[in-house]
Amino acid sequence: MALTFVWLCGCATRFPVEEKYSLSVAPVDRSLHKLDVGYQSTLQIHWFGASCYLIQLGDKSILVDPYFSYQNAGRVLFSRISSDRSCVQQELAGLPIPSAIFINHTHFDHALDVATVHRQSGWQAVPIYGSDTAYNILRGYGSMSRATGTRR
Repeated sequence: MALTFVWLCGCATRFPVEEKYSLSVAPVDRSLHKLDVGYQSTLQIHWFGASCYLIQLGDKSILVDPYFSYQNAGRVLFSRISSDRSCVQQELAGLPIPSAIFINHTHFDHALDVATVHRQSGWQAVPIYGSDTAYNILRGYGSMSRATGTRR
């Protein structure tokens, strides 16, 4: 009952973002580059499918749920799936190396390619954040010394 009351009261207030600070969203044909006007102040979100995103503001970025080796339902249900190194390399070509990699949870469509991504040249020092389950799975790959579990 109390939770419902708080929720309803919250809905009755104005949206807490002032007009001049509101986020505008505009699809574009290409990413902004370092020399483009607005590069340092424009939040760019690059969607790669499923729940894989690169979120970038200027030279800072994070990669969420690295999944580039798309698997069809038949393969997922009836055979063994694995990360496709060439597909991962192709998707990462030209992307900035992120400050961190986040894994929401360890379903294949969120974490299948994280070890392959982390093995790419220049990406080994990128910290990986996720649940204790993600941490333990990634430790099995041996090169995941910077993986961090949630530790509750």
